[in-house]
Amino acid sequence: EVNDLSKFSVEDQEIIAQLIVNKQLSSQDLKTLPPLRKQYPNEDIKTLANRVIKSANIKISVINFYVGDLHKDKEYFKVYLDNLLNNKELVDLVFYNNIGSIKITKNGEKILKTKAKEQNLTFKGFINQILQ
Repeated sequence: EVNDLSKFSVEDQEIIAQLIVNKQLSSQDLKTLPPLRKQYPNEDIKTLANRVIKSANIKISVINFYVGDLHKDKEYFKVYLDNLLNNKELVDLVFYNNIGSIKITKNGEKILKTKAKEQNLTFKGFINQILQ
């Protein structure tokens, strides 16, 4: 844990240590914070920790796609996905270089598969359609 804590500023270390003492953050959760910090370098440590805490017991499906296939504005696409998934199944939408990742709950994946079936599309075909 000390090694993982050393990767953060002193101020962030104090916040993280307090979360561990209060049993809100486990040592396993702590291991996920450094890569998350790299992904979101300007985000407040409490916000990052809350992301980890909220996702602790959630099974997540990840759908990766080439950003060049996205023909919508990124912010509009996030709102579109939220609406498509009833505003609660979208865990995160991340864009890194030319790759996008849609992170959804298992229930969100079921919703998308059902919608694909309703339109007589494969899951992949449906994903390609919503990127358009």
